[in-house]
Amino acid sequence: MRIAIALSVLALVVAAAAPSAQSALTDPYDILNKHYAAIGGIDKIKAQTTSYTEGRIDIVGSGLAGPFRQWSMRPEMQRMEVELGPLAITQGNNGEVAWTVDQNGKLQLHKDDLSIGQKKADSLMAEFVHLDPNNGIFTLRYDGIDTAAGKDCYVLTMFNNLTPDTSRQYFDTATFYQLKTISIATDGQTHTTMSDFRDVGGVTVPFAQRQVSMAVGMVQEIVIEKVEVGVTIDAARFDPPAEDASDLTFAEGGKAENIPFKFTENHIYIPVVVNGKERIWVLDSGAEMTCIEKKFAEELGLEIKGEITGRGAGNTVDISFTTVPPLSIGDKIFLQEQSVAVIDLYWFFMEHIGIEVAGILGYDFLSRVVTKVDYANELLSFYDPKTFTYSGSGVVLDAPVTQGHSFEVPLVVDGTMKGNYFLDLGAGGMSFHYPYAKANGLMERGGVEALGYGAGGSFKEKTLKIKTVEVAGMTVKDVLFRVPAGELQGSFAEATVDGNMGNTLFRHFVLYLDYLRGQLIWEKGGDFDRVFPEDKSGMQVRYDRDLAMRVSFVAPGTPSAAAGFEIDDMILKVNGKDAKTLDGILALRELLRADAGTNYDFEIKRGDATKKLRLVLQDLYN
Repeated sequence: MRIAIALSVLALVVAAAAPSAQSALTDPYDILNKHYAAIGGIDKIKAQTTSYTEGRIDIVGSGLAGPFRQWSMRPEMQRMEVELGPLAITQGNNGEVAWTVDQNGKLQLHKDDLSIGQKKADSLMAEFVHLDPNNGIFTLRYDGIDTAAGKDCYVLTMFNNLTPDTSRQYFDTATFYQLKTISIATDGQTHTTMSDFRDVGGVTVPFAQRQVSMAVGMVQEIVIEKVEVGVTIDAARFDPPAEDASDLTFAEGGKAENIPFKFTENHIYIPVVVNGKERIWVLDSGAEMTCIEKKFAEELGLEIKGEITGRGAGNTVDISFTTVPPLSIGDKIFLQEQSVAVIDLYWFFMEHIGIEVAGILGYDFLSRVVTKVDYANELLSFYDPKTFTYSGSGVVLDAPVTQGHSFEVPLVVDGTMKGNYFLDLGAGGMSFHYPYAKANGLMERGGVEALGYGAGGSFKEKTLKIKTVEVAGMTVKDVLFRVPAGELQGSFAEATVDGNMGNTLFRHFVLYLDYLRGQLIWEKGGDFDRVFPEDKSGMQVRYDRDLAMRVSFVAPGTPSAAAGFEIDDMILKVNGKDAKTLDGILALRELLRADAGTNYDFEIKRGDATKKLRLVLQDLYN
């Protein structure tokens, strides 16, 4: 979860006469210059070379509130500390690198292209380069007059060629105060309204802000309580910590090798012990925070605090927070207590897989180690990143970690579609993000309709077979990709990358994740050339609350549709055998991956009626 605080020094203090309709301004550079002039001029702003700000943040309705402190030194050095109950996060920029320390003390240096572009844009903005119409970086556009806070405002939109972000700014036509900003980023829009303008050393700043993250509906109320300018600040305050978190230990000097895991339905399941209770957890690099299942947190008697809305795959998800006692994996690796997210995961995994999952080990665990995943042999190994060295024959690929804590990996799809994709150990398959799919006509291509699932719920999609995927100089053939059927709200709406990489690709490899060095190592695995069986029915099945198997989706034009299956049909028998003897929903899915031409006689219950249906499997992607 990313917490953003916009503390603007561009608010205005001097009121001006309201222009008449005949004298309304239309030149965006004229409007912006009047904006700066109204607060005393650019010289006064530049003269405030340092500042210290403190106040409070309230995430409305979440139960999370607390103080923040911010130090600034022109043109771009920043440090901000936020304490929101169980979340204590520090962000900084020392002029060389932007960085974050998360709620568990884990340091991340932001060296990805987007972070570098944002850092450069911020620096140039602080030097007022955007006021030059011929600057070559920023472009201003006048968008007419609209209202904000009940007042008529000039609306300007600012673009830059360093980042995909756009800013729409609203300036009061009477005072030239900046009353509102709409920040349009790749992960959605944030609407910020400013009020309570006060003079600070000759420059007026808004002492109250209200930020609304439109993608998830989260509202932050920000109140400034104190601002000092011209303060003495040691430049070292803006540097990242010299030492990273040290809360993980190995039973055997710097490594924990060959820990067995279960690779089921393209997810990695491992046993984790918390408070003497061993439970199954999922390994998921796509989770920005480690998560504990709500029922398990309650079983452990943990105090659960707050509730906010986060982004899942394709949808949003409700998140609370708690502190988890120390945990261990296979008596080989130990992690001290951690602040984690609390999510209602129980029925997500039970409904679709039939496995009771107690939690998700996410970025904040994986970033503390080098992780080796041997998919063919279902073995995990973890190494101390400070002492890890690699001597194998695999391909070492530089892959900077993004602000969302994901590796960004270059792929070549079908020989011509080159782009970057997030690496996600928690993703069952490969997927194109909505903006990329829409821009490249992928949503119009034929495919098999399906229902996608993530932590945030279900969403419509379709599946295409891609002939080749090239990664790290190696090519995997016939890979299925998912394409969203429409616009999404969650992580699959990201426009900074083209899509998401998941385990249907990774299962061909032995994969190393090294967050410290920003590197991935790809070795051909034991299953590199294996052709994995695919569903040949077009039918998706789930458990209901009584653990009866039901049809959750029937793809049009597929064998299941031809057989007459309908959503919510309860499966009673397959080839005369009671469904309860099939060893669960996983065994049924295996049947549906059998060779084309295989036929099954189903007995199903629909409402109060019992029906018999014959299903004949067919290849869906030839």
